[in-house]
Amino acid sequence: MQQLDDLADRFWRWRAVQQPRGRDDIPRLDRPAGWLPEVGADAVVRHRAARDGFAAELADLAPALAGATVADRVDHRLLRSAVARLTWELDVLEVWAQPRFYVDQAIGPVFDTLLRPGADAARAVEVLRLLRAAPGTLATGLEMVEGRCVAPFTRSAVDELVDVEGRVVASARALVAAVPDLPAGIAEDLLAAAAEAGRALVAFRDALAAWLPGLPDAEPVGREPYAWFLREVACVPWSPERVRDVGRLEYDRARAFELVARNRAAAVPLPALPADAAAQAATEARGRAQV
Repeated sequence: MQQLDDLADRFWRWRAVQQPRGRDDIPRLDRPAGWLPEVGADAVVRHRAARDGFAAELADLAPALAGATVADRVDHRLLRSAVARLTWELDVLEVWAQPRFYVDQAIGPVFDTLLRPGADAARAVEVLRLLRAAPGTLATGLEMVEGRCVAPFTRSAVDELVDVEGRVVASARALVAAVPDLPAGIAEDLLAAAAEAGRALVAFRDALAAWLPGLPDAEPVGREPYAWFLREVACVPWSPERVRDVGRLEYDRARAFELVARNRAAAVPLPALPADAAAQAATEARGRAQV
């Protein structure tokens, strides 16, 4: 179905720009060059409007699915799930109202950029660009969370930012040391931008800490929103109670196997920890070869 294919292409190109930086261990989207997270009240309004537009287009295509192929019906359902996730993020979880969201948007892209091996001058310039954007993201974040944030998530952000200035500066110094062929002035700019980003993170943390004593507790999303998530986003045809029961069964099964394994290996000494990353990688390689 060409209309569905075109809609999916437009949605995912938009989502590659809109989707906030997350803590997933696997990058799910290729960001366009020069990407920065979109934050702020205007961004939330734009994202909701775009979400509504995509949802309306999907609804318009639904009548044509009766005679469509299985592949098209599956694609339509999965695209509905992707659009529904926006509602979960924007309107149920309200991730834009929680402090750690802005830590992720401010410094998370720097972390992601440094994950890939083989740092070079181009990567250092990209890190510089991202560090320079961090203070503005954090300033917007304070405006967005004031009067909206709750104690547990705020405390988590404060705890996470302990000694953050030193860690950011240390990362920049390590990057400068790892890339000897930096263009003139980039090393100095990197260290200066890291120091400024570190100070902005400290200011963000201290403001949150000052608010913390008066903040309310968090409230669960509740059964009905979670049931909606399972049905519309996760495409899981179970009730929350069924998920809970299956989870309990899996927990009991895992605990039983753990006890069996512990008893079986009670007399086996634990292996020594690897001396460094290279030794750990070599041990893992030997283990894979034995499987």
